[in-house]
Amino acid sequence: MPAGSSCCNRKTDQLGNEIDVVVYGEFDHEAVLTAYKAHDLYQEPIRRVRRLRELRFAAD
Repeated sequence: MPAGSSCCNRKTDQLGNEIDVVVYGEFDHEAVLTAYKAHDLYQEPIRRVRRLRELRFAAD
């Protein structure tokens, strides 16, 4: 399992505060990230939340 966390955005950025929740994770290798994304524990929440979100940012 990756090291990571999630939290509510404190909205203190001077350039933009559109994001409500921040999810952060670290993976040792890209193969580990790929396996994590394929796992049901990742896929099920994504399936539920995808239709509710208005905005998404990702950084690799």
